[in-house]
Amino acid sequence: MQTQPVPPWWIPLVVAAASLAGVLIGGGMSFLTAYLTSRWQWKRTRQDTRDEARRAAIKGALKWIDPMYAALSTAELQTFRLFSQFGDVQEFEENYPNLLQMLPNFDLPEHHRLLLPPHSYESGAVIVRGLEGLKYEALDLWANVHDPHDSPAIREIDARQQCSARADVVRKQIDGLQEELARAYQQTYE
Repeated sequence: MQTQPVPPWWIPLVVAAASLAGVLIGGGMSFLTAYLTSRWQWKRTRQDTRDEARRAAIKGALKWIDPMYAALSTAELQTFRLFSQFGDVQEFEENYPNLLQMLPNFDLPEHHRLLLPPHSYESGAVIVRGLEGLKYEALDLWANVHDPHDSPAIREIDARQQCSARADVVRKQIDGLQEELARAYQQTYE
């Protein structure tokens, strides 16, 4: 009868160590996968919450656009009426739109202003100042047109062109603000 050779004493230790290493590596990979997945979900939830807040702020700022366009249209109409044969300074001042009074209805809370694209709130203020500048420029030009020492017909045409050019600048500013806000809104879905 032949006896079986006895395996060396270290083989069971190697088998046990390999099994233990497999369990540790598998457990470590499971832990790492679970950690990275939960971390990614947390970041995604946080980003979604931030994007939702930005969308709400931008929606609020987009509400400025319609009153700005309406005020500009009214301002142009009043400016051209001022330079017509029926122009009256008092009527012009009474009917000229006051955008500053209209916009507080659409004002944003401070925490929403922080979520707007850079300089968009300031751009709104520039537009308000531009509209007020159009008013005072029209009044100055009207005074120059009605100066008895100059030819009013030529100056009236020049005055209308200057007012129209100023209104175009304000319109481009409103267009730019609207485009900037629309772009920022679309980026919240990327």
